[in-house]
Amino acid sequence: MRVFNSFTFDISGKVKFPALMPYIVNMISELGLSYRNIGFRIHDGAVERLMRSEPETFSSLEKYFVPAEKNEQGTGALLTSFRENWTKGDIYIGPGDSEAVFGLFVKIPKPYRLDSCILRLDGIDWYGGGDISPAVKSRAAYRLKIPTTSYLPFMCSGITLKHDSYAVGNVTVEIETTAEPEPRGTQDILRKLEPYLGDPVFSAGSCMFAPEEYERFAVLRKSYEKRMSQLLSELGAVSPYKETAVFGDMLMPKVCGKQMTTPYFKKIGFEPVKHPRKGSLPGIFEYVRYDAHNFRYRARFNKLPHNNILGFHFQITGCNFDIIPFYGEARFAYKTKEEAEEILQKLAEYTDYVYSHIGDDLASDFGDTPAWYKDM
Repeated sequence: MRVFNSFTFDISGKVKFPALMPYIVNMISELGLSYRNIGFRIHDGAVERLMRSEPETFSSLEKYFVPAEKNEQGTGALLTSFRENWTKGDIYIGPGDSEAVFGLFVKIPKPYRLDSCILRLDGIDWYGGGDISPAVKSRAAYRLKIPTTSYLPFMCSGITLKHDSYAVGNVTVEIETTAEPEPRGTQDILRKLEPYLGDPVFSAGSCMFAPEEYERFAVLRKSYEKRMSQLLSELGAVSPYKETAVFGDMLMPKVCGKQMTTPYFKKIGFEPVKHPRKGSLPGIFEYVRYDAHNFRYRARFNKLPHNNILGFHFQITGCNFDIIPFYGEARFAYKTKEEAEEILQKLAEYTDYVYSHIGDDLASDFGDTPAWYKDM
């Protein structure tokens, strides 16, 4: 198992994207570090037109061009260093191409109006003497011929620069923290980055595994998801919302909110989750509890626009699995407060039953999750 922590920063108000690459390269140098590899992807409809209109500029990058017909995901042409053998490390530019790639990125978004652009500076040895090779994120990732979407299917100790209309932040720092008996801390590294990048706006931790382990986990996960979906029916939960419902019948007074759901879940030991950015998840409220194996059980409610539809999302997470029954979200309809209370009672019973009966089985198949994983 390899462990990574990622931290996303937003310094768009301080450094505009054309100046971001030189700024980060200078930061790495001033910190006494270096990067070993460069990877990039530009996924934009204008790529092909630019290559035709400015052949002298793009001739050295032609080897990284993937025409639309060869993009297996059908999302258009792209320029990318992530090739078909990317799972074997073929994800970086060749010797002598850094000047051309850097020269392209300092011209985004003007004069080159390109979107969905990623530049990676990988192989930064944050601690010294560590493993700086890439690690693949999931079973599904191994099946991609060429990583073409905004999702990068691997992690590596390094820095990602991103220009994207939907990006939360434009700089992501990835640090491999793998160590025994528990991962290394990142506080000293973040302290050194703070003068340049400020505080992270988002952070996450991930564990990576070998391909055969991902395959084994996938088979187990599918069987547990089926088992948990069947259990919801067996416990007599209220019939889910039908898509054929008449719209006029759905305009009912709002009766099911956080104030109503909280008592049902606090009674079974689940605590409300407080989100750091207040108001960022309107209509969503969730409850969490950990068991003796350090598995996280999460019940989340999504208050849909129609006042009498309640979405229920249930999830069990460990360092090597993420089980989500009923394919994401079950929806339940109600017309009165009494019906809403009946639904909540049934869902609380379901959540409590799963929490009480499934943990030991999960532990026998997946093993316990380390205690430190809760803090990632």
